[in-house]
Amino acid sequence: MIPNRIFMLCALMALLGCSTSSFTADKQLHAHRKLRAEYAQSIRTRSSVEEGEIKNKPVLTYPWVETILRSDAPGLELYRNPATHAHVRDFFIELAGSEEVALPILYHAERQDVPLFLAFSLVFVESSFRIDAINQNPTSTDRGLFQLNNLSFPHLSLDDYFHPDTNAYHGVSYMRYTLDSMGDVERALAMYNAGRSRVVRNQIPESTVRYVQRVLSHRNQMMDEFRAYILETFPPTV
Repeated sequence: MIPNRIFMLCALMALLGCSTSSFTADKQLHAHRKLRAEYAQSIRTRSSVEEGEIKNKPVLTYPWVETILRSDAPGLELYRNPATHAHVRDFFIELAGSEEVALPILYHAERQDVPLFLAFSLVFVESSFRIDAINQNPTSTDRGLFQLNNLSFPHLSLDDYFHPDTNAYHGVSYMRYTLDSMGDVERALAMYNAGRSRVVRNQIPESTVRYVQRVLSHRNQMMDEFRAYILETFPPTV
C-alpha cells in the first residue's frame, strides 16, 4: 500500500494561481494537437506494451535501485526503466487519485524532461489534483490542474482548460520554459507563480516566496514517500 500521509499533512491547503506569461502560443497549440494523438495511442497500447516489458525486464539489484534513488531525478530515471516503470506509474496514480490525472502529467513530464516530483508537487499546490479547480483573480482566471491563466493562454477554450491532457501539456511546457529561463528550480517556481519580470528584477513577492517553499516542501515529502515505497518493493537482499 502506497502511503498517503502527504494528503493528511496538506488537507487545508488553499489553491494558488500561477502568473504564467504567454509564449509562442500558436506553435505550442499546433505541437500539442500532434502530441495529443500520440498520447491517446500510447494509452490504448499501454497494457500490451507493458506485458512485453515485464517479460523482458532486467533483473534488478538493490545497489542499483538505491543508487538511482540518491540521484537528482529518481522518478524520471525509474519511470523510463521497463523494470520499474509500472511501479512508478502506480505510485503517482495513487498519489493523484486517478489515472485521468496522473497519466497525462507523467507522459508530458517524461517527454519534456521535467522532474516528476516537481511536476506533481506543483500541481498539488496549484489545484490539489482537481481537474475542475478555478481561482478567480481581480483581472483574470486560473483554471485546471496547472491553474493556467486565461491571459497567458488566451488561445485555449474552456474545455481545453479542464481537459487533463491539454492542461498538463501546457502546464508542463511552461514549467520546462521556466526551468530553462531561470536556471534553477526555486527561481523557476517563482517565475511560474509571479511572472518572469518580477523574478528578473528581483522583486519577488512574499506570497511567492511562501509558494515556492510549499512546492519544495511537498516535493521533498513525495520523494520520501516514493523512496520508502520503492525500497519496500525492491528490498535489499541478505
